[in-house]
Amino acid sequence: MRKEMYKHIIYVFAALLLFASCSSRNKANTIVSGLATDYSGRTIYISKVLPSKRVLVDSALVDTLGNFAFRLTLVNPDFFEISDKPNKSGIVIIASPSERIEVNLPRGASWNVADVKGASGFNQLKILSDSLCNLRGRLHSIQKQFDTLKYSYRYDSLRRVLKQSFNGHIANYRGFLRNFVVQNKGSLVSIPALYQRIDSASYMLNEKADLRFFLLTDSILYRKYPESAMVKAFHTRMQSVRYQLNNQKLNKESIAEGALAHEFNLKSLNGDTVSLTKLKGRYVLLSFWASWAKPSVAENGRLVEIYKKYKPYGFEIVQVSLDRNLNELSRAITPDMRQWKQCSEFRMWNSSIVKSYRVACIPSNFIINRQGIVVAKNVLGKNLFDTLRWYLVRPYLMRRDTTKTHASTLENTSDQ
Repeated sequence: MRKEMYKHIIYVFAALLLFASCSSRNKANTIVSGLATDYSGRTIYISKVLPSKRVLVDSALVDTLGNFAFRLTLVNPDFFEISDKPNKSGIVIIASPSERIEVNLPRGASWNVADVKGASGFNQLKILSDSLCNLRGRLHSIQKQFDTLKYSYRYDSLRRVLKQSFNGHIANYRGFLRNFVVQNKGSLVSIPALYQRIDSASYMLNEKADLRFFLLTDSILYRKYPESAMVKAFHTRMQSVRYQLNNQKLNKESIAEGALAHEFNLKSLNGDTVSLTKLKGRYVLLSFWASWAKPSVAENGRLVEIYKKYKPYGFEIVQVSLDRNLNELSRAITPDMRQWKQCSEFRMWNSSIVKSYRVACIPSNFIINRQGIVVAKNVLGKNLFDTLRWYLVRPYLMRRDTTKTHASTLENTSDQ
């Protein structure tokens, strides 16, 4: 009995050793060392670069000879930045498991011109950076010619030539980036290539127009490096882009303006049945929202004002919530919102009315006229005020003016 127990313990211990050895294979140490003579006796930092922030990973004291070293434990390649301050721009590298990376900072030089050896993808990163600098230089030169020739009599003819040259440089550089992404599709360096900007607001490639390049990169990198922080963030972004594009497609397929609105029968939170038939003869705003969707919640404040302003003109609101349960919905409804009909099947996107009206995103709405025709859809913010004024107030004002004109004509006729 005791021998069997010992044998069992040995088996368990062997299994644990095997598991530990397998786990250790998944991670590897990466050494980042270098020379920064100007920073002797000072601390330098290495941070992981994420799409919207840097996360401090480690710090190292530079010795009297200028030597420093970091040890990183990595599963997948990722972007890192070395600098003399935690939140200051420095030299960006791609560090991969088991690499031995050397960073050399010449005397008097800034971190962004440091010489890097042993880092996969660093040469490609440098090509990207240098190419963008060259493009900016060429565009700046064209802009200076624009400014110089502004008061020349040949300005109109030269302007066309310069504009063609400017647009040509942009088009050629976009072609360069697309080729660069295809050639480096299995490397993390393809991500910064996809998101290069000519200035703070203008991206060179577009997530919609160049979607196939974005999806190509995502499909390869996420399968190859699923634990990389940058790759995970990029994959999440691509999922969001796919969702938005799919929603736009479905939204175009929803009930068209000018079509007959679909009948519905919903139970309101008050317990009564709400149907389009019962509301015939009124203008109805059929609004889809949810407490978990912040943009749709923001619209509710405007609806309070809209309802107060247009209710006297025969206007009604029916709000359909895509919430999961009554508790979530009740917490989100303000007393002012209880003035109109609040409904929900508590089936989220599987609600029958959501499918009937082919609602693909929230907030969404449909304006239904007195005859049950959809006259407008997905009108939000100030546009909703203006649209309702057009359909509700304008006819009233026209009738009033016509009545006044008619009365004035009769009065003038009687005087004669």
